[in-house]
Amino acid sequence: MAKGVAATTAIEGNTLSEADVLKAVDGKLDVPPSKAYLKHEVENIIEACNAIGSQLAADKLPPLTPKLVGDYNRQVLNRLPLKDDVAPGKLRPYSVVVGNVYRGAPAEDCDYLLEQLCAWLNGPDFKPREGMDAVYAILKAVAAHLYLAWI
Repeated sequence: MAKGVAATTAIEGNTLSEADVLKAVDGKLDVPPSKAYLKHEVENIIEACNAIGSQLAADKLPPLTPKLVGDYNRQVLNRLPLKDDVAPGKLRPYSVVVGNVYRGAPAEDCDYLLEQLCAWLNGPDFKPREGMDAVYAILKAVAAHLYLAWI
């Protein structure tokens, strides 16, 4: 899990090492106050992964919904310093541009797009064929990541 959490948070600029993340997984990471937000970010992802893992183990993973996406967002942003215009668990009410190249979906379309994304991911296109659960799970994760980034 440490490798995945380290990679996920590194994409967002977290500079903790994989060894640091492994300590966090074990509940033994100690950082100076200046790095507390990095630790919180890692701990939030670990908590989310553990919760999802527990649901999977109990065969009680709920279908993806806009509310669940918001709950995950709220969980991973918990205790982090955020800009004033960021509301954990809520979709953005403003336009975004990444690198002066990519313009995100219009804010007024985000609710609809997220509803459609969840319906698609929960639908027949991602119902695994026998013996293909892992393959479909990976494809579903890639599609979810890509389309959430676009939204």
